[in-house]
Amino acid sequence: METLRAIVTRRSTQRFKSEAVVSEAARTDLLRAAMSAPSADKKKPWHFLVIKDAKALKDLAVLLRERDSLQSAAMGIVVCADNAEQRHMGQWAIDCSAATQNLILAAHDKGLGSAWARVFPSKGRMKTVGEFLRLPQHVTPFSVVFLGKPEKPLSKRASPLEKKKVHLESW
Repeated sequence: METLRAIVTRRSTQRFKSEAVVSEAARTDLLRAAMSAPSADKKKPWHFLVIKDAKALKDLAVLLRERDSLQSAAMGIVVCADNAEQRHMGQWAIDCSAATQNLILAAHDKGLGSAWARVFPSKGRMKTVGEFLRLPQHVTPFSVVFLGKPEKPLSKRASPLEKKKVHLESW
């Protein structure tokens, strides 16, 4: 898929087919894409926790108070930050955003649906997800990307350009 087309046609998946599986090859491609994101000082503070267990995915969706439809995802990837791997305080959030964006765009390119569940900046969600996943103290959960085959085809309509949000030379 052409990069610009992938960006403007990507949509969040509302419902997944419950019997869908994400192949190991697709998973590898998604993780490679996520790890190709830009990172301040090339620190790459991210770590990725892959969850394929159906019960764990359902529990995680419930824990995050996400839509019931996400409970049937085939896989989840938790994007985390190792706080020890950053030079500038808080930079990991920007780096993990870029990694998450790459992940969902790669999923779209592979014909997979995705839904980005935000964990950061909610201290409550970060604590709850960290405890649920038994993350080390120096690792902060940033987001959970639920993945699978969409229940119905996603719209391929391109996002419009909102000219009122564009300013030239000055506000």
